[in-house]
Amino acid sequence: MPYIVGNALLALLPVYAAQLGANEIITGIFLSFAFGALAVGSLISGWLSDRFQRRKLMIILVGGLGVPATYLMGQVNTVAALTVCMMMVWFAGGVTTAMVNILTAMRAAPDERGRIFGILGITLGLAQVIGGYASGAIVDRWGYAALFALAAVPWLIQILAALF
Repeated sequence: MPYIVGNALLALLPVYAAQLGANEIITGIFLSFAFGALAVGSLISGWLSDRFQRRKLMIILVGGLGVPATYLMGQVNTVAALTVCMMMVWFAGGVTTAMVNILTAMRAAPDERGRIFGILGITLGLAQVIGGYASGAIVDRWGYAALFALAAVPWLIQILAALF
């Protein structure tokens, strides 16, 4: 889910930031904060996993963070507010991705890990195709607010999947 959200948004975020008044420098800083939050989310996941031992709960909680943060990205009026929302979304994506990898490593049989991690590996490319293709069409037809509202839906799917 975070791959679909991230790739649906990433290509159009510089254009959206420019509409909010960002120049090239501000857009670069904005994106660096987003990817910094992704790195922090990925790094902190190991500690969270070890400390609390509630990996599915973490996936549910960061999915709960991702829903409003993604939706609010389409409602903001400033680059600063967009940056804060984007950092929350990318942080949630980092935590989710790491937690899924941790759960996979813990639960997959040793002779199945290669195949399973291979499947997880192709999800990034598949998400780039789906997200990139869909986002342009959505913005062209309904605008950025619709893109961010629809991009919040995969977080809901993530929450439901983690419950089961």
